[in-house]
Amino acid sequence: MKIGDPLDESTTLGPLSSKDALDTLSKQVDEAVKNGAKLHLGGKAVARRRQFL
Repeated sequence: MKIGDPLDESTTLGPLSSKDALDTLSKQVDEAVKNGAKLHLGGKAVARRRQFL
């Protein structure tokens, strides 16, 4: 999986549309885990990358 610029054809995961979207998705992930969901990967914002989860 390549995280990066959504205009780059080799990118498979681009950023969320806004900080609010990142915050909302982070809360949804936390709530899902609290209710028994299991994460297969991180589930937290990517360090040093804005708006990537």
